[in-house]
Amino acid sequence: MSGSVKDVLLKNIEAYVRSVAPGLIHTLNLYCRRTAGKECAELFLEEPWVFKDLIFNTYGSSSSAEMIARMFIYPVKLDLLIDESMEKLLKLFFKNPRELYRIVRDALKS
Repeated sequence: MSGSVKDVLLKNIEAYVRSVAPGLIHTLNLYCRRTAGKECAELFLEEPWVFKDLIFNTYGSSSSAEMIARMFIYPVKLDLLIDESMEKLLKLFFKNPRELYRIVRDALKS
């Protein structure tokens, strides 16, 4: 992933999460840095399977995990013009995060 595109995506994810749930990104980043050594947006882009496990272990409920996943997926879908529906991307995040990773990587190449 090119540095400038990645930087824009990281900023847009964090800005979107802040706009929807003020304070959440700060709390999530504490957990992400402590458990994975990365900010959450970076973890989501580079290792969505690790991010998925982290939010499930932290929040437990599927509705909370789904809300958080939506906040991270939505700006990526918009920025990269990904054609798949939010529901499909959300399902991939929970069922096959490596496929979601592939879709994001392919969109970056386009």
